[in-house]
Amino acid sequence: MIVWGERTADDPRVLAGRPLCGLNQWPTDGALPGFRTATLAYLDAVTALAFRMLPVFARALDLPPDPLTPLFRDPTMVMRMVRYPAVGEIRSDQFGSNTHTDSSFITFLPQADVPGLQVQTPAGEWIDQPIVPGAFVVNSGNMLKRLSNDRFKATPHRVTTAVERDRYSLACFFSPDLDAVVAQVASCIGPDSSPLYEPIVFGEWFLRYLAGSYRHLRHRAVA
Repeated sequence: MIVWGERTADDPRVLAGRPLCGLNQWPTDGALPGFRTATLAYLDAVTALAFRMLPVFARALDLPPDPLTPLFRDPTMVMRMVRYPAVGEIRSDQFGSNTHTDSSFITFLPQADVPGLQVQTPAGEWIDQPIVPGAFVVNSGNMLKRLSNDRFKATPHRVTTAVERDRYSLACFFSPDLDAVVAQVASCIGPDSSPLYEPIVFGEWFLRYLAGSYRHLRHRAVA
């Protein structure tokens, strides 16, 4: 199940029929009592955590505390709930999720009690992500990579197939406002580090990114 940051029916972006700004579709409270309330409370808490981390990334990029905040006036927050069913026997070519990087600025993953997440090192080696109870895995995504002019890398990762027990994942992807222009920050460019990427409007880029994975969105992608 995919949950986006909640919008109301009278939201101007919803009324305009803007791509990526529709209403969430929820199970009825009779079917899953309290599910919507709990899900949105969790999404709000992770969003607040993401905002608390922005000054940390700003400092790592030799910036003042607040210059990243305008990119997230109306952040694109997406939660993806995934069940990876146990298969009993693994083939060498079988994965729960193949190698990819995230489209986000950063991604938050609460620790699962079933192993499976693997991260690729700069040397190309795959390592199992250690399970640390009560902690989050925080992946750097493609927007942080672009903004930092590759000072931060988008983390290649994959999920191996569960063997004995189902594995559940609750990933929250924190990204800029759909209208935000993402370009390299001044501290990451200079005489010896020219910009590696053209500025982009995040919403246009994200729609193209999604169109590469979801066939029904391809006719809506911006050229």
